[in-house]
Amino acid sequence: DLLNESDEQFTVTLSNPVDAEIDTGTATGTIENDDPLPSLSIDDVTQVEGDSGTTAFVFTVSLSETSGQTVTVEFSTSDGTAIAPDDYASTSGTLTFAAESSVPQTITVNVVGDLFLEDDETFTVNLSNPTNATLDDAEGVGTIENGDDTLVIIPSSLSGFAFIDVDNGHDMDAGEVKLADLVVKLTGTESDSGASVERMTTTAADGSYTFENVNPGTYLIEFTQPDQYLPGNLSVGTQGGSIFGASLGIATTIDSPGDVNGTDNNFFVPGLHPDFISQREFLASSNNNGSVSVASQSPSAAALVAPAAATQDAFTQDGGVLTVHGTAGDDAFEFSTGSMHTVTINGQTQQFDPAVVTDIVFDGGGGNDSATLNGSSGSETGTFGLGSGWLAGPNYKVAVSNVDSIVANGGGGNDTATLNDSSFDDDLVALGEEATLSNELGLTTTLLAFQQVEAVSENGGLDSVLAGDLDFSLELEGPWETE
Repeated sequence: DLLNESDEQFTVTLSNPVDAEIDTGTATGTIENDDPLPSLSIDDVTQVEGDSGTTAFVFTVSLSETSGQTVTVEFSTSDGTAIAPDDYASTSGTLTFAAESSVPQTITVNVVGDLFLEDDETFTVNLSNPTNATLDDAEGVGTIENGDDTLVIIPSSLSGFAFIDVDNGHDMDAGEVKLADLVVKLTGTESDSGASVERMTTTAADGSYTFENVNPGTYLIEFTQPDQYLPGNLSVGTQGGSIFGASLGIATTIDSPGDVNGTDNNFFVPGLHPDFISQREFLASSNNNGSVSVASQSPSAAALVAPAAATQDAFTQDGGVLTVHGTAGDDAFEFSTGSMHTVTINGQTQQFDPAVVTDIVFDGGGGNDSATLNGSSGSETGTFGLGSGWLAGPNYKVAVSNVDSIVANGGGGNDTATLNDSSFDDDLVALGEEATLSNELGLTTTLLAFQQVEAVSENGGLDSVLAGDLDFSLELEGPWETE
């Protein structure tokens, strides 16, 4: 026959001899297989992906000849320009052809449909480890055709408020004064067309602003610091993003197809700068012993006065909270802890009793600002991003925002920190006792002398990591690309 099969045997037995004896009465006949092993082949599949759900790409695996033996082969998918699971669902397994059957076997790969306008993409289904067969064509190419898809862009909006944050709650409460006529800019690049975007508006009487009909892309919402107010702060809206301290802005990305309603991208100030509070307002609100009563002023005047008692222009203390104010220019902030908290801003240094001051807050306010945080010999924890972060240890917590450069030194002890990426392309370099994160906007955060650092990539962009010999434990979370 023409079947590839195992060698087969039969026996011939002698019996009932006449006038003779049987010396060897049984002989074995071996039928040797002289038919070659069949070969296995897988076909290619080209198909349109569809607009939604999944589309089945069915690959056929065939035997060149029927075999007299059971044939098996393993299969698995691998990425090409199509990436699992975004473009297709990966799969693997084993196919079995029964003896004396040449019925083709199939492998189904589910491809994800979308409305994105993109190039055709490919993945492969690979055959391996055959038994009782050889491989002729071991690679099936799946080509995902884009078809006639047209990207449907759904306009988005970005909005927020500008106000005087009297209670330092970072949200606009009833009775807090709204800032009207504040200039707000939106700049960036649309992701699908590559067009540059530069728009400007001003806040309304209720402090609100809105940018309508914003297409998918990468953007920066920039605010103008009013001269008459203490340095402002920002809160990132519901769409997500990060604070970009160099230009008092919020960096954010809107992914295709859009349909994002990003609210609460807010700008807020703690109150009027002392130089702009009129002498008349102070005298009108003074009592007989010369102290200033904010509550006795008219509602509008009360709302304009910062609630903290100023020690100097750069420092205000409210109970256990010390706020250090940056300027619209370049600021250098440094914090060290010990028997006293030592705080320096632009060469101006003050010390505070840790039993009295437990929370220190620094806002760069604008310009090219830097912050240096020095921990104790005890155990510190911290969470940092690009432009903001905090360090906490025994009897203190120091938080910084709106800065371009952060250096945090654990100082010794069992120190741990989390390092979060931005929505832009970020680079993490780790060597010795140092880990530095930076992005294309020029922001940098450096961690020194921490025992453990967890680096998290979750906010978008293409994030990469380059790690050498380390004196600390580095744990990577998310889609970091290793260099």
